[in-house]
Amino acid sequence: GLDFTAAEKAVEESRKPVPSGDYTIQVGQEPDLRKNKESGRPGLTWTLTVVGHPDYSNKKLFYYTPLPWKDPETGDLVTSGINFLTDFCKALGTPWTGGKLQTAQMLGKTAKCRVAVEADNNGNPQARIKLFY
Repeated sequence: GLDFTAAEKAVEESRKPVPSGDYTIQVGQEPDLRKNKESGRPGLTWTLTVVGHPDYSNKKLFYYTPLPWKDPETGDLVTSGINFLTDFCKALGTPWTGGKLQTAQMLGKTAKCRVAVEADNNGNPQARIKLFY
């Protein structure tokens, strides 16, 4: 029969965030285009995989990069937070200087990042990428 205790433990273990520290990540899939619930501003959610680590290889990390957009209320071009995308692209060796973003070129690329475990909105521990280098 099935050992549900072992299965539950495996699921629980897979949901635990990686500890704070430095990791190598790899882009394994195209990012998801999302819109900020409050403002409507578009951004990309990247699913990244830890690689080359003795304990945490294949663990997933998520990284959100806001995109520049024209605020419909003011008509202003909003570029705040764009450094999240430019720093990420540079770390992957695919610098972005504006214009069309070729996300397919990033597939398989790796970068080093620093992760900190912080509480999410519900108080649960979550691994957050603080910087790429």
